[in-house]
Amino acid sequence: MSDEDLSFEEDLIRRCFSVRAKQRDNRRKKPPRRKEKPLSSRLALKEAEELFTLVYDIKLTAPDGAVGWLVIKDGGSMADPADAGLGTGITGIGLFAAALHSVSTDSVILKKTQDIVDRVRGSLTAQLLSLKQKSGSGLSGILACKLGEASGFGGILRGLVLMERYQGSGLFASLVRDTSELLYKSLDFGCTDMTDRMGGIAGLIATLCAYTELRGVSSARELIAAGAARLMELKNFNADGHTLWNTISKRHLISGAGHGMMGIAHALFNAGSLLGESKWIEAAEEAVAFELETYSDKLHTWPDR
Repeated sequence: MSDEDLSFEEDLIRRCFSVRAKQRDNRRKKPPRRKEKPLSSRLALKEAEELFTLVYDIKLTAPDGAVGWLVIKDGGSMADPADAGLGTGITGIGLFAAALHSVSTDSVILKKTQDIVDRVRGSLTAQLLSLKQKSGSGLSGILACKLGEASGFGGILRGLVLMERYQGSGLFASLVRDTSELLYKSLDFGCTDMTDRMGGIAGLIATLCAYTELRGVSSARELIAAGAARLMELKNFNADGHTLWNTISKRHLISGAGHGMMGIAHALFNAGSLLGESKWIEAAEEAVAFELETYSDKLHTWPDR
């Protein structure tokens, strides 16, 4: 092992122990909730710059220059430092850096944010190239397991579109096109039964429908149509007086936009409106009906079940 590789591995181990210790401390200490007024734009920018500096200082840098961060997932497990996701990976941090770069006037912050944006773009480009080099059913299975907005292509495409809007360089637009083309050529929705917005088909559909950079492309429209058709195939879970979707393998339907019926309804409403498919809109209306029934007037919200 080279000195650079050894240094990287040692740094990774130190970070793991540090994160675990902080996680245990956080479980013991629960600070009281505070009622605070909204931040002024000046104070919000200052806090964003301070937060970014902390994120920048704890990055992991691989021998090839790629960056990553240690992320704790639900349940306490550790995410891959090079995870590409928007909610759990480098796309989210790259988007944070691009947004901050567009409003900060601090020369040090501008240099660091651009550094992260460039490194994240390089890492995402390398990961896309690696996927392109795979082929056959194996690739389709890999793609189908990563469609949602939290850690899949729905979130990655959303982040890429927004980073291009902040940067305006054309480099992220090229990544958007290449990623969309890979999904169009290789994705088989039949390989997945994950339907929710955070982790499944609805997340990809919602993103493809949301941005003009995506929804105007014919290949994206075909992806939307294929994804919506798969959602209709998976609308077969009978519970709570409805036939809808079993999103997280419980014995009852789930409400909400992330893992619940409203997230799927939102995706199908947009897909049906964009492509003129009334049956998708009708399915979305069924999901909304369930959400309205589930709402608790007593709690003034949707109860967790």
